[in-house]
Amino acid sequence: MTTDREQLMSALERLGSRAAESARAALREGAGFWFFIGSGVPANHHLRIFRVRERILSNRAPASERHQWVSDALPAFSAAGDAALQLGEIRHGDGRHFFLYMTSDLGRCVACL
Repeated sequence: MTTDREQLMSALERLGSRAAESARAALREGAGFWFFIGSGVPANHHLRIFRVRERILSNRAPASERHQWVSDALPAFSAAGDAALQLGEIRHGDGRHFFLYMTSDLGRCVACL
């Protein structure tokens, strides 16, 4: 299971979220990326975690861009059900970083935060 920069950029483009577009911009600027192979955790587990996180973030004012990214990801985690997701990360030298939740074959990005 490998993916190259162009495959990852295509997967993020298909996802189409604001977070995915920001991650694509970081990749275009040369950000590094990697996947934690074997890290497969069911999507519904991530859904439970991020529902709690979304509630916590909702109590803070003003709402941050990351809060919106979490809210945007909830339906995708729900739709993925119990599918095991592989965790990946994009890290730019300027401090921007993104966590990727990919299908087990790394062909589709379910969520980007």
